[in-house]
Amino acid sequence: MPQHFLDPLVERVYSLMLAEPGVSLSTLAQQADMSEPQIRHALDLLADMDLVSPDGATGDLRPVSPRLGLAKYINDAEAELERRQSELSQARSALARLAAEQDAAQNRESLVRIVGLESVRMRLAEMAATASRECLTFFPGVAQTPDAHNASVPLNEAALSRGVAIRSVYQGSFRNDPNTLAFAMHLAQMGGETRTVPVVPIQMVLVDREVALLPIDPEDRAAGALEIRTPGIVAALGALFDEVWMHAERLDQFQRRSEGDEPTRQELELLKLLGEGHTDESAARRLDLSVRTVRRMMAELMTRLEAGSRFEAGAQAARRGWLD
Repeated sequence: MPQHFLDPLVERVYSLMLAEPGVSLSTLAQQADMSEPQIRHALDLLADMDLVSPDGATGDLRPVSPRLGLAKYINDAEAELERRQSELSQARSALARLAAEQDAAQNRESLVRIVGLESVRMRLAEMAATASRECLTFFPGVAQTPDAHNASVPLNEAALSRGVAIRSVYQGSFRNDPNTLAFAMHLAQMGGETRTVPVVPIQMVLVDREVALLPIDPEDRAAGALEIRTPGIVAALGALFDEVWMHAERLDQFQRRSEGDEPTRQELELLKLLGEGHTDESAARRLDLSVRTVRRMMAELMTRLEAGSRFEAGAQAARRGWLD
């Protein structure tokens, strides 16, 4: 359908022709203050819109009455509009149908394998964008890059602005990582909540207590993730988070308690691990600490307990009720 009707130059030429039907090309050019090539182009456009037609005797173009020409143009435009509206309606119906089919398929598949780190990141972004109530996260001792933190900031801000509660549990060793600590503090300032425990049981994201994301291989993040919607499993993961959260330490709590020589939760966990027979190396792996840090912590505990050996330190800790 022609799109030129409102062109002011074309309209001017048409108006001059209506005023003087037999006007010549040169006169038209003079009256319209246009060049003859411009006039010919305008006449071509008017012919496309059936607003001019050739005279049967001379072949010269004559203006068609606007009541006829414009009526046909408007009818054609209305028909084109109806066609486009019909196409739009069909597209909307197809979109709704496909979306419903996708939702149904996802609901049928209670366990979906997401392969590749980039695919996992995209799915996490989708889950954050569609969360309506809460987003619960376990972060074990896996250091995150500043890029990963920066990418999640706008998603967290958008979710919090919708009233979505964001609660995260980090492994206690993250306090030694400036990037992660800064990210957690920023999240807290936006309204999110962060707590820490000596050992995070699993890596997990749980959204609205309806869908969970777990790593396929905890030792290989690039392997991808499992998306779980099975109600029983999701409910169990939610209960696990609630239990860990209840006993976790708030971010704003000072890592070393100020009352006397009370140990931190991380120090208590270290004492328990060593009491269970763990070596410095295995305790360091469980706590996501270096072996040097574990040995330094143990030396500080022995000094505070006034113990000459680790065995004596364990006995003193038990006597003070630290291991109850």
